This record gives sequence, C-alpha cells and structure tokens, in this order.
Amino acid sequence: GASTVAQIFQGVAFLSLAIFLIFVNNAKVGVGSKAPLETRYQTAITISTAVCLFSGFFNILQMTGLDDFDLPRSTSFTLDLSRPVEWLMTCPVLQLILVILGGTRIPSYRKFMMPLLCAANLLCGVAAMFSEEGAMQWVWFVFSCIIWMIYTY
Repeated sequence: GASTVAQIFQGVAFLSLAIFLIFVNNAKVGVGSKAPLETRYQTAITISTAVCLFSGFFNILQMTGLDDFDLPRSTSFTLDLSRPVEWLMTCPVLQLILVILGGTRIPSYRKFMMPLLCAANLLCGVAAMFSEEGAMQWVWFVFSCIIWMIYTY
C-alpha cells in the first residue's frame, strides 16, 4: 500500500543523500592511477563506503516481500530480486576499486574491461537463474566461465 511506497521512497532518498554527501566531502573518484598511494586508498575507501550503504539498502529490501519473485522450478523457489540487482550494481564497482588501487602496474584499459566483464559474468548468472532447468542453464554457466577466464587472464 501507500506506507510501503513511502518506505521505499524514504530509503532511496536516504541512500541517495548519503552517497551524495560521501562523494562531495571526500576524495575525488576520478583519481588517476599515477596518484600517490594514499590518495588511491582514500578514493577506494570513499567508493567502498558508498557500496556498503547501497548494499545495506538492498539487504534491508530483501527482508521484505517486495522483491520476491517465484521462479518456475520443479520445487518452489522464491528469488529475492533485489539480490541480483545489488550484485550488478556493486560487484563491477568493486572491480574498479581493485584497478584504482593497482596504480600504474595495471593497464588503463582495465578500468573499463574489469567492471564490464564482471557485469557480463553476473548477467550470465541472472540469465541462468531465469532459464528453465536443463541444458540452457549449463550453456549460461559455460559462457560465464569463459568470461571469467578472460578477465582473470
């Protein structure tokens, strides 16, 4: 009802304000890989704090029934839809943090490649979740393993 919508709106507004304040009052996110280690650490901490707030919001949302989605399976399986959304929003950002911390030893193209391949890997997992049981799930799994081998190379 209306109270549920109000709670969601309040949560999103709080999360948005918190992330905005973190980035306004802390290190610049666009720091280069040639920046001193302390600056790169500060940037990583700033991004990690925002990821923690975002993840916390979605974990609270998972406790409600708002995101429950019944998947067609031989046994009943209810998916908390906010879980894969949280993974898609946070895991690529965590990959970006690793590239920022790596500094000049990591090639600059990895700033884009690592988060994109991570998101592609997670999308394969989501596609496998929504596929019917059988061969198509294995196809998504194998494709995801290939993507994983590319970005761990």
